[in-house]
Amino acid sequence: MKVAITKYNYHLALLVIFVLAEIVVQPFGDFPLNDDWAYAKPVIGMLNGQKFSIGECPAMTLVTHLVWGFVFVKAGGFSFELLRLSTMVASFIGIVVLFSMLRRITSSSLLSFVGALTYLFVPMYFNLTNTYMTDITFSTILILGVNSAMGYFQNGSKVHLIAVYVFSFMLVFTRQYGIILPFSFLLVSIIQKHERKLALWIGLVSCALILFSLKQYEAYLHTVLPDYASYKYSGEISPLQSKFWITLFKNIRDRHATVALQSIIYLSPFAMVFFFPLLRGLRFLKLVILCFVAGALVFVVFHKEPFPMGNVLSNVNLGTETFYESLSQETVNRLPHTRSETYERWCNRSMLLGMTAMLVLISVFLWRHRSIVKQGLFSNPLRLMLVLLFLFYTLLIFVTESYFDRYHLPLILIGILMVSFISKVCEPYLMPGVTVLILMSYVSMAGTKDYFTLQNKKWEACAFLQKQHGAGPDIVNAGYEYNGWNESKPSAWYLFLFLKQYHYLVQYSPEPGFRLYRSYEFQRYFPYKRDKINIFVNDSIKTYD
Repeated sequence: MKVAITKYNYHLALLVIFVLAEIVVQPFGDFPLNDDWAYAKPVIGMLNGQKFSIGECPAMTLVTHLVWGFVFVKAGGFSFELLRLSTMVASFIGIVVLFSMLRRITSSSLLSFVGALTYLFVPMYFNLTNTYMTDITFSTILILGVNSAMGYFQNGSKVHLIAVYVFSFMLVFTRQYGIILPFSFLLVSIIQKHERKLALWIGLVSCALILFSLKQYEAYLHTVLPDYASYKYSGEISPLQSKFWITLFKNIRDRHATVALQSIIYLSPFAMVFFFPLLRGLRFLKLVILCFVAGALVFVVFHKEPFPMGNVLSNVNLGTETFYESLSQETVNRLPHTRSETYERWCNRSMLLGMTAMLVLISVFLWRHRSIVKQGLFSNPLRLMLVLLFLFYTLLIFVTESYFDRYHLPLILIGILMVSFISKVCEPYLMPGVTVLILMSYVSMAGTKDYFTLQNKKWEACAFLQKQHGAGPDIVNAGYEYNGWNESKPSAWYLFLFLKQYHYLVQYSPEPGFRLYRSYEFQRYFPYKRDKINIFVNDSIKTYD
């Protein structure tokens, strides 16, 4: 027993930290967050034995995600808390497997522990761990697939080989983007065709089966989804079409800086443990020149690019703001409720400094160990596969229409795995990275706690209106989730972007034609301040408590 505890002490430590973080957040409340409502409705349909359909709102394949959530609610009855629990379990599985992968690469449990925690406390990842969004399911299956590929590369096990394509199937049937996993693995098999030809043939057959299954699934969706459904069918945009190249180059121009920032800045706690060891022995003058050149390059490329607040990390609020005042075209020029100019300036300056440090680190590593890098890319199949995954996924980001900061989570994951190879050439110094990790952990936990506190207050306000006035989503505008969920009934979710038909409005600030009716105060921790959510009533309505 003692031996087992010693062997798995880091796994236990990860579990303890994960549980403590959730205790801090207190992710309770039977309500949807973000797009949860759109994924919960198909789960209810599965529970009721209805014909399978993903619904009109989801744009992804979704099957694996729905089945995973269905397992939990089938056992315990439908609730958003159980759906969120399914995501938490998936998240923890992914973090533990990531730790194991990092330990096999670095041969250091402590360094791998820091790497796994870095990914867990990426604000987007931790926030989405507490939702029923597909991002965590996708990340975890990607981790499992890469872990299987790693096992195959190390020992040639047929079990690992089959597992790669099983997880590839699950990944593609979570999101279409999942096609990057089987094709990256197959391409590695082709490039290294002198080794294990069985992998090549199994890969060709498996990729063909995955594509065939996807086509059959989409043919089925054509029969059950309305023409206006959001689902993105494969083949809608092709490299043979001019639209593909126009979209690609336009998005490269518009998104390249954000992709670089999102991919690098959140893996910095792990990367920074190698910063000082790599600089050791570098002459002072060379270091000064390198820092100056790196800083100038970063300033030129990124000085107009604000810190990536984005869809999940929005100003000093972690979690999407989905009220009328946040997303309506009528309020598009309104400053965010929790905006802090001081915080934004601090973030932007820290971003430039951090990107400079990361560029210096990458430059020193590539220069000092260029022979290893040059020889190692094609000689090490795992590194080659990670590079291919990064390139293919980045390409998909540049050709897709929708674009949110949470789409960068796979790139951050791949980045952490790539950075871990630096441990082969230098000993890490943990203090700088751990310091940044502690700060990022606070942002993740405090921000997500605020997110749940706000949501609980919002749904408390909606429950009051329902109980006191019999007012439901047809006349209460409480934002995207409330009106999209519509008590599990079909909904025209976009109506929350307008005010005309609503008697009551739940948000922070008043709108013309609405007066304050009731307030719900709460404590924020990111930033630390008192705040409140309000019920406003249409001036044409007489309301009595």
